[in-house]
Order: sequence, then structure tokens, then C-alpha cells
Amino acid sequence: MVRPRSGISSPVFVYFASQMGVQGPAGTSWTASDAVDVWVAEKQYYDHDTNSCAAPAGQDCGHYTQVVWRDSTAIGCARVDCDNDAGVFIICSYNPPGNVIGESPY
Repeated sequence: MVRPRSGISSPVFVYFASQMGVQGPAGTSWTASDAVDVWVAEKQYYDHDTNSCAAPAGQDCGHYTQVVWRDSTAIGCARVDCDNDAGVFIICSYNPPGNVIGESPY
């Protein structure tokens, strides 16, 4: 997901919505580090030479590019256990946000 820079700080992606987060099954001990590992795994789809993503349907590169975005200097993450054993949700916000259209992450 690539979006223009806006505001001072904004969440960048969620696996099932529009922010940078990940949802795991109920009862798991997912951490922010686990979430970042999932996002970094998208590196395989990113081509730095062309600054493009060749991810298959249902996959993305935007999480990876935000994690490695050179101008982002601060990160804040939160974890919540959802009600009714609906799972675990982890979200991270980066400041300043990355994934600026036309710019390379590094």
C-alpha cells in the first residue's frame, strides 16, 4: 500500500483494514517483534532497482517498505487481546510516515 505523506504521524497498514497491524489467533503470545517479522518477510516481493512490488494477489510490499523507510525515526506499537477469543491485534505507527509515492524507502 503506497500513500502520499500527510500529517505528523499516521498508522500505515493493517492486514485486514487500512493501518499497519497484524491479527493473530486467540491465545497466542504475539509481540510487536513478531508482527515486524511478518512485515519484513514481504522483502521478497520488493524490487529496489525499480522501486516496485511484484507481490502475488493477496500479498503486499508496503509493510516492508514502511519498516525500512529511511526517514521514519520513531515507532509506537500496541497489542490488544480481542474480546470473545477473537484473536490478538498488534498495530504500529511510524513517524514520520513513509511509503511516499515516487520515493524509494532507502
